[in-house]
Amino acid sequence: MLEGVLRALRARLGEVGPSGPVFADGCLTFGRARALALDPERMTAQEQSHLETCRRCLTLLTSFLRDLPHLPYWVLLRKRLNLLSPQEQRWVEYHLVSGGCRKCRNRDERVAGSPNFPLLLPAPRQLPHPAEARAAVPEPEVLVRGKGENLEAELVLDRDQLSLEIRTRAEALHYTLVTYAFQDATGEALLDGYAVLGPDVDGWFSAEIPLNPRQFREEVFKMCRHLALAAVLPGGLSDEEWRAVEAAAPTQAGELQTRSAWQVWASRTLLSGASLSEAAIRALSHLADIRA
Repeated sequence: MLEGVLRALRARLGEVGPSGPVFADGCLTFGRARALALDPERMTAQEQSHLETCRRCLTLLTSFLRDLPHLPYWVLLRKRLNLLSPQEQRWVEYHLVSGGCRKCRNRDERVAGSPNFPLLLPAPRQLPHPAEARAAVPEPEVLVRGKGENLEAELVLDRDQLSLEIRTRAEALHYTLVTYAFQDATGEALLDGYAVLGPDVDGWFSAEIPLNPRQFREEVFKMCRHLALAAVLPGGLSDEEWRAVEAAAPTQAGELQTRSAWQVWASRTLLSGASLSEAAIRALSHLADIRA
C-alpha cells in the first residue's frame, strides 16, 4: 500500500515538472544580505540599483538590518578583560573578523579606547532565608565587597532589603553612567542594569540600586560566578542598550537626588559633542527632561 502511494506521488511530481528559479537575476542571497547588513559599504552600484526595484530583496535586507544581533556591550568589555567564554569568542570572531561587522568594529574601538575602569567581584554569599533576615540583629550585612583603581562596590543586605552600592572619588567618574551585571560562568548576565554616580558625602559620588531579594535568591545566586561593573562610554551603547538605560532611569516618584544626577549626566552627554545615535539622542533628551 505504501509503495503504491509513493509511485502515485512520484508520477504526480513528474507531471508538475521542476520548479522555476527561486530568485530573479541579481537578487540577493541570504548570505549576501547578511554581509551587507554587517557592512553596508560593501554594496555595489548594481546591488543598490536592484534594491530600488526589488521588493523581495529590500525586505530581506531591511529585516537583517533590523533584527541581526550585534555584540553586547558586556561582550566587548569582557573581550578587553580576556574573559570571553568559547561561545562569546565565536561571536567576536564572526562579527569583528570573518563577518566584518562595521557597527561592532566601531563600538569595539570606542570601548577599547575609553576609560571604563572595570571592576570584577567574586560571587556574593548566599542570602539567608527571609524569616532569618527579619529576625536577625538589625545591622547591614555585606554579601560581597570589592575595590578597584577608581570604583568600589558593595552588595548589602539590611534585614530584608537588598541593595547594590557603587561609589567613586575619581573626578573622571563624577556624573558618569555605570553598568553592572551579575554573570554566570559563560558571561551571560543573570541580572544587569545601569545607574548614574551622583554626589554623596565627603567627596564621594555614588549610586544605590535596590534589588529584589527573592528574585536574587531564586534566579541569580545559584548561577552567579561574579559581579562585573564598569563605567560606560555613551558612544559604545547599542540602540537596544539605550532603551535599557532609559528604562533604568528614575521615575517621577524616584528620589530627588537620584533624578538630579541622571538629569545632569544626560544634559552633559548631549552637550559633549560625542558621536551619538538617534536612539541615544532620543533617550538622553527624555532623561535630561526628568523633573524634580
